[in-house]
Amino acid sequence: MDKPLSFDIRVPLSWNALSQEQLRFLLRTVVAVQSAQGEGTSVASRTRAMVASICLCRWNGIEVDGYAGDSFMLSVAKTLFDCRAAAFAEAVGLMAWIGEIPKFPVRLDTGDGHSAADAQLSGVSFAKFLALDNLWQGYLATNSDDRLRDMAAILYDADDINPSKEELLGVFYWWASVKQLFSNLYPSFFRSSDVAESQPDYKSLQKGMDTQIRALTKGDITKESLVLASDCRRALTELDALAAEYDEIKRKYPDYAK
Repeated sequence: MDKPLSFDIRVPLSWNALSQEQLRFLLRTVVAVQSAQGEGTSVASRTRAMVASICLCRWNGIEVDGYAGDSFMLSVAKTLFDCRAAAFAEAVGLMAWIGEIPKFPVRLDTGDGHSAADAQLSGVSFAKFLALDNLWQGYLATNSDDRLRDMAAILYDADDINPSKEELLGVFYWWASVKQLFSNLYPSFFRSSDVAESQPDYKSLQKGMDTQIRALTKGDITKESLVLASDCRRALTELDALAAEYDEIKRKYPDYAK
Protein backbone atom coordinates (compact mmCIF):
# COMPACT_ATOMS: atom_id res chain seq x y z
CA MET A 1 0.00 0.00 0.00
CA ASP A 2 1.37 3.40 -0.96
CA LYS A 3 2.43 5.65 1.86
CA PRO A 4 0.27 8.84 2.00
CA LEU A 5 2.04 11.99 0.83
CA SER A 6 2.80 14.63 3.44
CA PHE A 7 4.56 17.96 3.73
CA ASP A 8 5.73 20.20 6.56
CA ILE A 9 4.55 23.77 7.05
CA ARG A 10 7.34 26.00 8.28
CA VAL A 11 5.93 28.56 10.72
CA PRO A 12 8.00 31.51 12.08
CA LEU A 13 7.27 31.87 15.79
CA SER A 14 8.07 35.56 16.29
CA TRP A 15 8.65 38.86 14.52
CA ASN A 16 12.37 38.43 15.08
CA ALA A 17 12.39 35.08 13.23
CA LEU A 18 11.40 36.76 9.95
CA SER A 19 13.82 37.43 7.13
CA GLN A 20 13.72 40.88 5.55
CA GLU A 21 11.75 39.48 2.62
CA GLN A 22 9.24 37.83 4.96
CA LEU A 23 8.91 40.97 7.10
CA ARG A 24 8.18 43.15 4.08
CA PHE A 25 5.62 40.65 2.74
CA LEU A 26 3.91 40.42 6.14
CA LEU A 27 3.66 44.20 6.44
CA ARG A 28 2.37 44.47 2.87
CA THR A 29 -0.26 41.80 3.60
CA VAL A 30 -1.36 43.52 6.81
CA VAL A 31 -1.79 46.79 4.89
CA ALA A 32 -3.82 45.07 2.15
CA VAL A 33 -6.10 43.22 4.57
CA GLN A 34 -6.61 46.24 6.82
CA SER A 35 -7.38 48.40 3.80
CA ALA A 36 -10.06 45.94 2.77
CA GLN A 37 -11.43 45.79 6.32
CA GLY A 38 -11.08 49.53 7.03
CA GLU A 39 -8.82 49.06 10.05
CA GLY A 40 -5.89 51.03 11.50
CA THR A 41 -2.35 50.00 12.41
CA SER A 42 -3.17 47.34 15.03
CA VAL A 43 -3.99 43.85 13.78
CA ALA A 44 -7.52 42.84 14.85
CA SER A 45 -8.17 39.18 15.65
CA ARG A 46 -10.65 38.88 12.79
CA THR A 47 -7.96 39.71 10.24
CA ARG A 48 -4.99 38.04 11.96
CA ALA A 49 -5.98 34.59 10.72
CA MET A 50 -6.36 35.88 7.18
CA VAL A 51 -2.94 37.57 7.23
CA ALA A 52 -1.31 34.47 8.74
CA SER A 53 -2.94 32.18 6.16
CA ILE A 54 -1.76 34.31 3.23
CA CYS A 55 1.77 34.51 4.62
CA LEU A 56 2.05 30.80 5.40
CA CYS A 57 0.93 29.89 1.90
CA ARG A 58 3.42 32.32 0.36
CA TRP A 59 6.36 31.27 2.53
CA ASN A 60 5.71 27.55 2.04
CA GLY A 61 4.95 27.65 -1.67
CA ILE A 62 1.36 26.53 -1.09
CA GLU A 63 -1.53 27.11 -3.45
CA VAL A 64 -5.13 26.34 -2.50
CA ASP A 65 -6.74 24.37 -5.33
CA GLY A 66 -10.11 23.71 -3.72
CA TYR A 67 -12.15 22.57 -0.76
CA ALA A 68 -13.70 19.23 0.11
CA GLY A 69 -15.75 18.98 3.26
CA ASP A 70 -13.52 19.93 6.18
CA SER A 71 -10.33 19.69 4.11
CA PHE A 72 -8.34 21.84 1.69
CA MET A 73 -6.85 20.58 -1.53
CA LEU A 74 -3.38 22.14 -1.49
CA SER A 75 -0.75 22.20 -4.21
CA VAL A 76 2.91 22.25 -3.19
CA ALA A 77 5.50 22.07 -5.95
CA LYS A 78 2.74 20.88 -8.32
CA THR A 79 1.89 17.97 -6.01
CA LEU A 80 -1.63 17.80 -4.57
CA PHE A 81 -2.21 17.21 -0.87
CA ASP A 82 -5.35 16.77 1.17
CA CYS A 83 -5.00 18.95 4.28
CA ARG A 84 -7.52 18.99 7.10
CA ALA A 85 -8.73 22.51 7.89
CA ALA A 86 -8.03 21.91 11.58
CA ALA A 87 -4.38 21.12 10.86
CA PHE A 88 -3.91 24.31 8.84
CA ALA A 89 -5.76 26.30 11.51
CA GLU A 90 -3.30 24.98 14.07
CA ALA A 91 -0.39 26.35 12.02
CA VAL A 92 -2.20 29.69 11.65
CA GLY A 93 -2.71 29.81 15.41
CA LEU A 94 1.05 29.67 15.94
CA MET A 95 1.27 33.09 14.28
CA ALA A 96 -0.88 34.88 16.86
CA TRP A 97 2.20 37.01 17.59
CA ILE A 98 1.47 39.18 14.53
CA GLY A 99 -1.19 40.89 16.65
CA GLU A 100 1.43 41.90 19.23
CA ILE A 101 4.27 44.41 19.39
CA PRO A 102 7.64 42.71 18.66
CA LYS A 103 9.48 41.76 21.85
CA PHE A 104 12.70 43.14 20.35
CA PRO A 105 12.89 45.90 17.75
CA VAL A 106 12.55 44.79 14.14
CA ARG A 107 12.66 47.03 11.12
CA LEU A 108 12.97 47.03 7.37
CA ASP A 109 16.62 47.48 6.42
CA THR A 110 15.65 49.97 3.73
CA GLY A 111 12.83 52.46 3.27
CA ASP A 112 12.27 54.00 -0.16
CA GLY A 113 15.80 52.85 -1.01
CA HIS A 114 17.42 54.46 2.06
CA SER A 115 19.32 52.50 4.73
CA ALA A 116 17.86 52.29 8.24
CA ALA A 117 19.44 53.24 11.54
CA ASP A 118 20.37 50.50 13.99
CA ALA A 119 17.23 48.61 15.07
CA GLN A 120 17.89 49.36 18.76
CA LEU A 121 19.03 52.95 18.04
CA SER A 122 22.70 52.43 18.83
CA GLY A 123 24.50 55.44 17.35
CA VAL A 124 21.33 57.56 17.12
CA SER A 125 21.75 60.94 18.83
CA PHE A 126 19.74 62.00 21.84
CA ALA A 127 18.41 64.95 19.83
CA LYS A 128 17.00 62.58 17.21
CA PHE A 129 15.52 60.37 19.92
CA LEU A 130 13.68 63.35 21.42
CA ALA A 131 12.39 64.37 17.99
CA LEU A 132 11.25 60.82 17.24
CA ASP A 133 9.50 60.44 20.58
CA ASN A 134 7.67 63.75 20.14
CA LEU A 135 6.54 62.67 16.66
CA TRP A 136 5.39 59.35 18.13
CA GLN A 137 3.28 61.15 20.72
CA GLY A 138 1.86 63.25 17.89
CA TYR A 139 1.01 60.11 15.94
CA LEU A 140 -0.78 58.59 18.93
CA ALA A 141 -2.85 61.77 19.24
CA THR A 142 -3.69 62.18 15.55
CA ASN A 143 -3.22 58.74 13.94
CA SER A 144 -1.72 60.67 11.02
CA ASP A 145 0.61 58.95 8.56
CA ASP A 146 2.41 62.30 8.25
CA ARG A 147 3.90 61.78 11.71
CA LEU A 148 5.13 58.29 10.74
CA ARG A 149 6.57 59.75 7.52
CA ASP A 150 8.45 62.38 9.56
CA MET A 151 9.78 59.60 11.78
CA ALA A 152 10.89 57.65 8.70
CA ALA A 153 12.85 60.69 7.51
CA ILE A 154 14.89 60.54 10.74
CA LEU A 155 15.17 56.78 11.08
CA TYR A 156 16.29 56.39 7.45
CA ASP A 157 18.27 59.68 7.44
CA ALA A 158 16.50 60.97 4.32
CA ASP A 159 14.48 64.20 4.35
CA ASP A 160 13.08 63.43 0.90
CA ILE A 161 11.90 59.91 1.78
CA ASN A 162 8.58 58.77 0.33
CA PRO A 163 7.84 55.53 2.20
CA SER A 164 5.26 53.02 1.03
CA LYS A 165 2.31 52.02 3.20
CA GLU A 166 4.10 48.87 4.36
CA GLU A 167 7.20 50.92 5.22
CA LEU A 168 5.09 53.33 7.29
CA LEU A 169 3.58 50.36 9.11
CA GLY A 170 7.13 49.10 9.62
CA VAL A 171 8.01 52.41 11.32
CA PHE A 172 4.99 51.99 13.59
CA TYR A 173 6.08 48.52 14.75
CA TRP A 174 9.73 49.54 14.94
CA TRP A 175 9.16 52.48 17.27
CA ALA A 176 6.52 50.70 19.36
CA SER A 177 8.98 47.86 19.95
CA VAL A 178 11.80 50.33 20.72
CA LYS A 179 9.60 51.99 23.35
CA GLN A 180 8.77 48.59 24.83
CA LEU A 181 12.45 47.60 24.95
CA PHE A 182 13.54 50.92 26.45
CA SER A 183 10.80 50.77 29.08
CA ASN A 184 12.34 47.48 30.22
CA LEU A 185 15.94 48.71 30.01
CA TYR A 186 15.31 52.09 31.67
CA PRO A 187 12.30 51.45 33.94
CA SER A 188 12.92 54.23 36.47
CA PHE A 189 13.17 56.95 33.83
CA PHE A 190 10.21 55.87 31.69
CA ARG A 191 8.01 55.35 34.75
CA SER A 192 8.71 58.89 35.96
CA SER A 193 8.74 60.72 32.61
CA ASP A 194 5.89 59.17 30.60
CA VAL A 195 3.59 61.75 29.09
CA ALA A 196 -0.06 60.69 28.95
CA GLU A 197 -0.36 59.07 25.54
CA SER A 198 -4.06 59.76 25.04
CA GLN A 199 -3.95 63.45 24.09
CA PRO A 200 -0.38 64.80 24.44
CA ASP A 201 -0.01 68.52 23.79
CA TYR A 202 2.95 70.57 22.62
CA LYS A 203 3.42 72.37 25.93
CA SER A 204 3.71 69.16 27.97
CA LEU A 205 5.99 67.55 25.37
CA GLN A 206 8.28 70.60 25.35
CA LYS A 207 8.36 70.69 29.15
CA GLY A 208 9.29 67.01 29.29
CA MET A 209 12.07 67.46 26.73
CA ASP A 210 13.48 70.51 28.54
CA THR A 211 13.44 68.63 31.85
CA GLN A 212 15.42 65.75 30.36
CA ILE A 213 18.03 68.06 28.85
CA ARG A 214 18.38 70.06 32.06
CA ALA A 215 18.83 66.87 34.10
CA LEU A 216 21.74 65.83 31.88
CA THR A 217 23.40 69.26 31.70
CA LYS A 218 22.88 69.92 35.43
CA GLY A 219 21.64 73.34 34.34
CA ASP A 220 24.84 74.21 32.44
CA ILE A 221 23.57 75.45 29.06
CA THR A 222 27.09 75.28 27.58
CA LYS A 223 26.79 71.48 27.71
CA GLU A 224 23.47 71.30 25.87
CA SER A 225 24.91 70.75 22.41
CA LEU A 226 27.12 67.94 23.71
CA VAL A 227 24.18 66.27 25.42
CA LEU A 228 21.98 66.48 22.32
CA ALA A 229 24.77 65.02 20.16
CA SER A 230 25.43 62.13 22.56
CA ASP A 231 24.27 58.57 21.87
CA CYS A 232 20.64 58.24 22.99
CA ARG A 233 21.30 54.92 24.72
CA ARG A 234 24.01 56.56 26.85
CA ALA A 235 21.79 59.55 27.63
CA LEU A 236 18.88 57.31 28.64
CA THR A 237 21.17 55.24 30.87
CA GLU A 238 22.13 58.40 32.76
CA LEU A 239 18.53 59.64 32.95
CA ASP A 240 17.45 56.26 34.31
CA ALA A 241 20.14 56.41 36.99
CA LEU A 242 19.05 59.93 37.97
CA ALA A 243 15.41 58.85 38.13
CA ALA A 244 16.33 55.84 40.29
CA GLU A 245 18.28 58.12 42.66
CA TYR A 246 15.29 60.44 42.94
CA ASP A 247 12.97 57.49 43.62
CA GLU A 248 15.28 56.39 46.42
CA ILE A 249 15.28 59.89 47.93
CA LYS A 250 11.48 59.96 47.83
CA ARG A 251 11.39 56.58 49.54
CA LYS A 252 13.76 57.60 52.33
CA TYR A 253 12.60 61.20 52.70
CA PRO A 254 8.98 61.46 51.54
CA ASP A 255 8.62 65.02 52.83
CA TYR A 256 11.61 66.13 50.72
CA ALA A 257 9.91 65.24 47.45
CA LYS A 258 6.73 67.19 48.19
